[in-house]
Formats: sequence, C-alpha cells, structure tokens
Amino acid sequence: MRARCVFFVLTACATPAHPLGDASSKHEPCCGTPVEVTPPTDADRRAGNVATLNGSFAGEGMGRAAEWTCLKTGGQSPRSIHGPFTTEIRASAHELQRLVVGGMPILIHVPPRGELDIAYHPCANWMLVALWLDSASTDGEEAIGFDRAHPCPAGFVEGGDIHEAAMQDRHDLRRCLRGAQLKLDAAASRELRFEDDASRPLRPGMTTWWTPYGGFCPEFSTVDTGTERLLIAPGVGERWHLTIDPDGHLRGVAR
Repeated sequence: MRARCVFFVLTACATPAHPLGDASSKHEPCCGTPVEVTPPTDADRRAGNVATLNGSFAGEGMGRAAEWTCLKTGGQSPRSIHGPFTTEIRASAHELQRLVVGGMPILIHVPPRGELDIAYHPCANWMLVALWLDSASTDGEEAIGFDRAHPCPAGFVEGGDIHEAAMQDRHDLRRCLRGAQLKLDAAASRELRFEDDASRPLRPGMTTWWTPYGGFCPEFSTVDTGTERLLIAPGVGERWHLTIDPDGHLRGVAR
C-alpha cells in the first residue's frame, strides 16, 4: 500500500548566520523547520541505546529558510541552527521511537548505533535516510527486479519503477520490495485508521502488508488513532507490533 508525500512550510530566520552555526539566545526566537527529538538517558548510554540524527533541509529551490533548523532536544529550550546539524537520539533494538518534524510526529524504528539523516529531496522537499529504509536501489535481495506481468513474490510489495542505469532497458521489469508488516495488538483500545484509505482501518488483532518508507520519491503514511495523527516510516522487511493505549497514543515494537 502506498502513501502520499508530506510537505512542510519553512519559516525564514531574520537573524544572520552566527559564526558557529547556532543562533540561539533567550532574546531571539527559534527559527527554521522545527525538529524535536528524545535524547538518550544515562541508562540508555550504559545500555548502548544511542543513535545519531544528522539533518539539513537545504537544497536547490528551497530558499534561505531551509538553511535553518529549530532543534529541541528533550526538555531543553529550542535553538536555531544554521546549516547542517547533528544530535544524539534515543535508540532501541525493538521499541519504536518518535521524532517530530515540522510539528508532525513520526514513528520509526531507530536501532542502537544507527545513523538517521534528514536530507533534501527534489520530489518530497526532504526525506529520512537510513540503511534500514528503502534506498530506491535494486540489490537483488531486499529489492528485486520482477516481471511486470506477474504479482510480486510472497513477502514482497510493489516498489515502483527501476531507476538504475544498468537496468534502464529492462522495461519488462519493475521493483518488488521486501514488505513491512503492521500488526495491531488484539488488546489495543481502538482501531488504527489510515488517512489515505479510511475505509480499511487496521482493527485490533489484524495484520497487513505495508510499503516501507523511502524509494525514488519517498512517501510517509499518515495514521490516526482518533486522539493523535502521526506519520509512520517502517523499514524494509520490518515487522511492527503496534498497540494503542487507553489514551489513544500509538506505540509499538519492531522485529
């Protein structure tokens, strides 16, 4: 199942770039695209549950506003950063993490020592990049070239056209991508609705195949619990076991 691209409005900074790239002070507003992350605790560090988030929204046609990021880390005050940024974030071998970009929460699996990037993309303005997300390549294992006349093999989902130069003449093939699975726990307090397909909610106890995040033109899936609306970015071949708590908040683990 495919989702749609998500765009965010960028707010320009009135202040000039500071020598060290950080324009924060109690006298200055935080400007740039807002990004909020959960930093690792001391216990996370001892357990090795630390990953790195790198980011920049700057790119061709994005304007000067995209050069800035308003970064909020845990309970710290937000700070304006000019240019690329790097920050530590909480990670887990299985527990799904949240980060907020442009005011929209994103649910994603970030493994220990993982590297997650926010990068410019000409189709979607920006995208998330990581080794476990769809890179749009056709490696023969996680993504294969498969005859257009036949359905993708079991365990694979449609992955779009093949864009590698070496396979441009193979018009008979398209990408089949190792699919992600979403399962909603039978004890979940309510169903999970997909914004692009509201007629087919994921009900407690149900499992569905899903297109991993990424690809040639990356697309997020937007879900709604009735209490909160958020984006999901499942990785290639990941199995998500989700639940919705009594307050309507979505959480889960990846296998």
